[in-house]
Amino acid sequence: ASISDLASKVGVILSDYSAQIVTLTVGEEMAFTLENHGYSPEEIRKKSREALAKVRLTGLEKREVSTLSGGQRQRLVVAAVLAEEPEVLIFDEPTSAMDPEGISEFYEMVGRLNRENGLTVVVAEHHLAAAVSEAGGLEAVLPYANRFALLDRGHLLSEGTPEQVMKFMMNHQVYANAIPDIYKAQLVLEAEGCHFDEPFLSVSKARASVARAVKGE
Repeated sequence: ASISDLASKVGVILSDYSAQIVTLTVGEEMAFTLENHGYSPEEIRKKSREALAKVRLTGLEKREVSTLSGGQRQRLVVAAVLAEEPEVLIFDEPTSAMDPEGISEFYEMVGRLNRENGLTVVVAEHHLAAAVSEAGGLEAVLPYANRFALLDRGHLLSEGTPEQVMKFMMNHQVYANAIPDIYKAQLVLEAEGCHFDEPFLSVSKARASVARAVKGE
């Protein structure tokens, strides 16, 4: 497919998302691309309101971009892309500069866009080990991701559910330090003969699965 063919279907948010902002206010940023596509002022206002609501920036049209937090600027870029109604959203290292709270909020937003708006979301993360050790980046995505693809030096090593890929990482010791502690604990326990009916993809799921295993359910 050509770039022009993909441009109308795929929205890309760069790791340096601030570089994608070209205007001074939220409203101007939302209107910039839509104006270039020939939408009327009424359509621009409508699409802008809808897109800003999806990322929880409602009512900030008159705010200067310089007054927004880093997370708000990222959500503004996402809203500007969403206004064009893409079918796929691609994020390049979106959590590299976030604190733990910001990472959790980001993946909650991404999960909501996927579920409620039917968007396919692809997230590329190049430093999983650093993200996990500093902010729990991979662990934060577990409740929302339904497929992982493990790449190494341009080669696809494993692809499947998060559980399948993380087991591959553990068994082959490929970026094993990037596996979240919560799921690594399950793999270690299973290697010792324990059995669980649900993968440890969150603390609450792990707690419930362990409780059922202890009760023999």
